[in-house]
Amino acid sequence: VYHQCPELPMASSDTAFVLAFSLILLNTDLHNPCVQDSRRMTLEQFISNNRGIDNNKNLPVEYLTLLYSNIRDTEIQLHEDLSDEVKALSSGKLNWQGLMRRRRSIASASFTPATTARMH
Repeated sequence: VYHQCPELPMASSDTAFVLAFSLILLNTDLHNPCVQDSRRMTLEQFISNNRGIDNNKNLPVEYLTLLYSNIRDTEIQLHEDLSDEVKALSSGKLNWQGLMRRRRSIASASFTPATTARMH
């Protein structure tokens, strides 16, 4: 996807990969109920954590601020909640085969191997 968006303010697909991972960590930090409010990542910490990730350069502060604000305001969530299935498995009301049959309609995630991504 990075290569399809030349307007992104980053130098390489490696930057996009590191930033994506950073956003997942931010999402977890901001929305995990086990994290105390006083220990949640601040905007300043997020910007600091991402210093130099763009071939030893910084991404624009405005861009990082926008990303932080979007994640803070809207949690990244899976499209489908599996908690009911997990409860059913735990209680013995559903077995793994039954769960897998029910999930076959869900497309699996696909990832571009890093070596392939770097070739583009």
